[in-house]
Amino acid sequence: MRKAVHAVIVLASCLSACALRPPGDDVRFVSLWYCKGGSAFGMYFDEKGAAVVSAASHLYMLQPVPSESGRRYVDGEVELIMRRGRADLIGAAGGPYLDCVGDSRRVVNPPR
Repeated sequence: MRKAVHAVIVLASCLSACALRPPGDDVRFVSLWYCKGGSAFGMYFDEKGAAVVSAASHLYMLQPVPSESGRRYVDGEVELIMRRGRADLIGAAGGPYLDCVGDSRRVVNPPR
């Protein structure tokens, strides 16, 4: 039950972040990531390929960087590493977010 409540809070945080985005900017999918130890975070990719992450009521804009394996996004303090359907979010508030499994949800009419 605790995970379900936490997931709803994470999704609401991520969707509320959409409301801060400029008009015309469109989000189609929001991913919820459930992590080892019970933590969770939400994220989506913006139109420029940045990962927009919502974790513990904080919003991070992580830019893609080259990676030898998987995908990697950073903002100087926070790093998202994605590989083989799993993710680690390092340096974000409320962590650790390790060995996370994603669940994508379609957002048909994201809030503005």
